[in-house]
Amino acid sequence: MSISDTEIVFQIAVDKLLNGSTKPSRFCGLVCPDQYVGAVSFSGGSFHVEPRETASHDKDFTHRLSARGIRSRNPRLIMVLESPHLAEFGISTRGKVDPVKHADPGPARGPTGTRIRQKLGLQQVGASENFHLKEGQELDLLLVNAIQHQCSLGEKTSQYRDRVFEHLWGGDGRASFGTRLAGLYSASRGDVILNCCTVGGNPKNSLKAKVRGAIEGVVGTGEGQSRVFELTHPFHWGYQRRSS
Repeated sequence: MSISDTEIVFQIAVDKLLNGSTKPSRFCGLVCPDQYVGAVSFSGGSFHVEPRETASHDKDFTHRLSARGIRSRNPRLIMVLESPHLAEFGISTRGKVDPVKHADPGPARGPTGTRIRQKLGLQQVGASENFHLKEGQELDLLLVNAIQHQCSLGEKTSQYRDRVFEHLWGGDGRASFGTRLAGLYSASRGDVILNCCTVGGNPKNSLKAKVRGAIEGVVGTGEGQSRVFELTHPFHWGYQRRSS
């Protein structure tokens, strides 16, 4: 398997940040691509994963296709997360690697994906007119990581994630995310963006706020903001409903 230019840049950045220390055992240098994972519908002020899109809440989405290849005319619900961690690369918390999933990374493949399937419909986002959607409207669900690399380096998120995210974001990470988002988002199609990034360890300079600014750079700060909503990271759904 050949290594991409972005993976090389990431690994160089990690080596610099670790200052010669050995990479953690659960580290993965692969890119986690943006994916289409099925349909959702809008009703009662929230989005609901369609039952046909998952055989079991404990397994996975029925579909995992490249977001760039979707040609549907449906509006899109673009859910933005900050960065992949372990399950996205087929790595368990104990470091065991699933070779099939490791060879085909995907966003929200573990507990985060389970919570999206189980609890997205419990997250109130407002009336349909706020998004110019019809009650019962079907949308394509796209999962996008602001940084497509493992910012946690496979360790507890409090250890490396924020520092690595900020380092990459300050390089070409923000520009790369903006380009990807602009290629996926269309106001005329009726797309909606959910910023579900975590706040991180510094609420005054949060990861969520950094991503918010990049989203504004794509949709604008006027009417386009009516199509953007924020929720807590899906991993925390059930503990806390909405972000401030």
